[in-house]
Amino acid sequence: MHELSMAHELFEVITQNAEKNGLTKISKITIKLGKASGIEKDFLRHSLVEHIFPGTIAENAELVFIPEGIILKCRNCGQTITDETSSKCPNCGKEQFDIVSGKDVFVESIEEK
Repeated sequence: MHELSMAHELFEVITQNAEKNGLTKISKITIKLGKASGIEKDFLRHSLVEHIFPGTIAENAELVFIPEGIILKCRNCGQTITDETSSKCPNCGKEQFDIVSGKDVFVESIEEK
């Protein structure tokens, strides 16, 4: 399960930041989830809530996921494209893109009561 390993990585970031900022109880965690990340939100939520958070400073923390849209860049002409349903560049008609945004998963914020 790829989501469980991602949950472990995110929790490492969460605990490092909590320690750095002197947090003792986390009440809310906001995670940015790229649409092209390949991570399923429900599986990630389950991994965190059921397997990682119990017995930690994040137990019972509210989890908020913010979707990050996909931004593509045409390899041929450099046109930036935000229409993720398009298979061709609207500028040059080519079908070769690089993903500029929307493939990452990261902790956006951590809050303490």
